[in-house]
Amino acid sequence: MKAVLLFQHFLAEERERWGLWLVVGLGSGIALYFSLPFEPWPYLFAVTLPATGIALMLGRRQRWQPAYPVFMLMMIVLGFHLAQVRTHMVAAPVLEKEMAAVSLVAEVIALEPVAGGVRLLLKPQSIEGLEEKMYPHYLRLVSRGDIPQLDTGSRVNALASLAPPPPAAVPGDYDFARNAYFKQIGAVGFTYGPPDVVTSQVSTEQVFSRGRRLQDTWQGWWNEQRQLLADTALSELPGQTGAVTAALLTGQRGAISEATNEAMRHSGLAHLLAISGLHLGLIAGTSFFVVRAFLCLWPAVALRWPVKKIAACCALAMAFCYLFLAGATIPTQRAFIMTGLVLLAVLLDRTALTLRLVGLAALLVLVLSPESLLGASFQMSFAAVTGLVAGYEILRERKASSGSDQDARGRLQKVSGYFLGVGITTVIATLATAPFALYHFNGLASYGLLANLVAVPLTAFWVMPAALLVLLATP
Repeated sequence: MKAVLLFQHFLAEERERWGLWLVVGLGSGIALYFSLPFEPWPYLFAVTLPATGIALMLGRRQRWQPAYPVFMLMMIVLGFHLAQVRTHMVAAPVLEKEMAAVSLVAEVIALEPVAGGVRLLLKPQSIEGLEEKMYPHYLRLVSRGDIPQLDTGSRVNALASLAPPPPAAVPGDYDFARNAYFKQIGAVGFTYGPPDVVTSQVSTEQVFSRGRRLQDTWQGWWNEQRQLLADTALSELPGQTGAVTAALLTGQRGAISEATNEAMRHSGLAHLLAISGLHLGLIAGTSFFVVRAFLCLWPAVALRWPVKKIAACCALAMAFCYLFLAGATIPTQRAFIMTGLVLLAVLLDRTALTLRLVGLAALLVLVLSPESLLGASFQMSFAAVTGLVAGYEILRERKASSGSDQDARGRLQKVSGYFLGVGITTVIATLATAPFALYHFNGLASYGLLANLVAVPLTAFWVMPAALLVLLATP
């Protein structure tokens, strides 16, 4: 109990800086674990965690000056073991060698349209020539040709070529094998011709007789809704319009052509295709203002009920649904955590957007998915949002010190101020993400500022509100 009180006292004294130490320390420990060329002893934590904890308590008791470095060391050790535990938790069989022309029966977990076919995420039930205990947890196969009607939960029979997930082509390059490992994808490949549907969907009896986990059931249901929306967008809207709409609604970008992807990258608008803070914030914000305005139409309700907090609860529910509808990727998780904390601040009548909020979001993502630290999406999304929050805090302080009255400005000034804000946002985000873009993609957008001045207002005032109407009207 005394140790807990000492640690709480430490946090209370250093409340302005402990969060930074915590996130940086955890990230450093995670990076250290993944940089090792070998797997460390699995019970190392039984030695390192108590040792650093005792050193920290002794340092605080004796008023040692190196208390901060000891605390930093403790956080590094904690991050190291978080990554290690996560690695062991998701461990699943990985195919050891290539297998050509094998017959398999599998359940469709998710599917995504790609050029000339569909990419399938399958849970194998039988694989010819492989022992059951060696079955990969998931298979990712590409099937081309005249694909039959497939639904999430369908059982399919296919003749396929399987191979282990390929490693990085060169040291330091994108490591698909590592990414597949944490998604429990143990084999990749393609099918010889379209798969045959054995049963249209898995029955409830089959689900519970196999002891299927609740997580798989939850994931399968959202995958089914995602696929329904994507198929509707692709069938109702022509060409790349439907492909981009499917990407904005569900995060599935497989149907977008390489030419469209190249155009979006070169124009600096690729961030609009990856569902992140802009999209989820617009969905939640539109829901918030619409619900609040609707409730305020009745004076009896507006005067007796906390309509602002009711609207915040509705916006949080919509953001939660959109999170899973978009596949719960790392940028979407970060956006949901930050949006949820902003809405929670509204419920508690507190200030919302601060760097502490960014640190808390990063902390939660690292605890849940330590491997995300190595991905471009985590690095670029948090670099952008950290730069934006820090930049706008400085601008807000300068405006407050200058004493400028925002309400006294005319409409033209407010409109020009909005476009100026879009430009400043684009410049800050571009500068913050430039090192990571150069490292991961070897290039920078040339027309980002001009393109965002046009595209971001259209997305905010037309595209995403229309997407919200689509989501509400689909049921």
